[in-house]
Amino acid sequence: QSAIDSALMHSGDPHLTAEVFRLWQENELLNDTLFVKGVDKLIKLFISDIGLVEAEGNYIIIHTRHNRFAVKMSLRQIKQRLSIRRFIQVHRKYLAQLTHIESINLSNNEVEVGGHKIPIGASYKSQLLERLNKL
Repeated sequence: QSAIDSALMHSGDPHLTAEVFRLWQENELLNDTLFVKGVDKLIKLFISDIGLVEAEGNYIIIHTRHNRFAVKMSLRQIKQRLSIRRFIQVHRKYLAQLTHIESINLSNNEVEVGGHKIPIGASYKSQLLERLNKL
């Protein structure tokens, strides 16, 4: 955002500044949501509501607090669409949103997200532990 601000300050064109700001706001709003296909409609999901993404064959299951949505997409594809600052891969089959992690059982190598206990893959454990705010 600071790069955009400085570029706009030097442009001197208030119409250009307003238009770029409007487009930037629209893009930021769209980056906070995803639309998933329902039976006969598209359903908007706020990315902040997604706790867990689970790979299941050719599909992913998106877990929110109240619903689950099956989407024909790979875990790799959804990982590219979601913010790496918010989500972390904890197992070859699971992505978890960091703010939704409730607990980590180090003896069983499990993480709890939204009431679901999911395994922590051996190759993902050190990265997960590095990303946490530990006391």
